[in-house]
Amino acid sequence: MPKPRPTVDEHTTFGRRLAGIHAELVHLSTELAHHYPQSGREAAPQRHIDKARKALLDACYGLENLAIGEHGDAITTKAYFPCPEHRHVVVPAAPDPAARPSTAGGSGYERHG
Repeated sequence: MPKPRPTVDEHTTFGRRLAGIHAELVHLSTELAHHYPQSGREAAPQRHIDKARKALLDACYGLENLAIGEHGDAITTKAYFPCPEHRHVVVPAAPDPAARPSTAGGSGYERHG
């Protein structure tokens, strides 16, 4: 039995969420560029963020093509590439004051207290 395909509204929600993540990656990359060199090993984290941003765009293009194939004229390119005012805002979580950087690996943080 085939899986149910997303509705137009679901595609629009996916697009808004992905656009918010994309905007956050752009801002984060820009912030890192102000603090670290653009070449060498210190630039590696920013390069990884840029690769993630490009992969996210590829996913948006792919999902947009699927949405158009599934819903035709009922969906527009604004579903996956919405205007800034329609993007979901990604709000970083406040740091947990009981967490401190970990040297043991894993997520990078351990909860203490």
